[in-house]
Amino acid sequence: MSGASASSARRFSISKQRYDEAVADCDKAIELNPKAMYAYSLRAYCNLQKNKIDDALRDCEKAIDLDPKQPLPLLVRARVMLSRGDSNKAVTDCTTALKLMPNSAWGYSTLALALLKQGRNEEAAAAATKALQIAPSDAESFATRGRRSSPCADTSRRPTMSIAPSSWIRL
Repeated sequence: MSGASASSARRFSISKQRYDEAVADCDKAIELNPKAMYAYSLRAYCNLQKNKIDDALRDCEKAIDLDPKQPLPLLVRARVMLSRGDSNKAVTDCTTALKLMPNSAWGYSTLALALLKQGRNEEAAAAATKALQIAPSDAESFATRGRRSSPCADTSRRPTMSIAPSSWIRL
């Protein structure tokens, strides 16, 4: 294994271990308080990162049932929907979440990805720009904004980027 490959493998292993630890912590929190909406949301996000899509969706649904006025589980579910290829549902979730929390850079960044998947490049660029206005160092929004004029119009083969909002994930 080359040096770069070994380094990448170590980073993945460390990340996976951290997500496993976070899921275990969320499991404990949920056991102590079955109405812990944020624990379900965080566990959903971690499971999404581990590619456990069905588990992530189940936790999103539970968190939304517990508190439908919270934008966080809607945004995580939007990412889950993007990973499933359902950009329509992702746009709906982002739009609802942004009504609840209009200054969410992560919300606009996720919306930009969903719009990009639909080929709505100008709207995606506007959403990415809004995310950058809120959080100027948001690399995902910067990358998404640049895609609108890309000669590669086929976004279906691009992997969905997943960046946790730093305000709620501290692993």
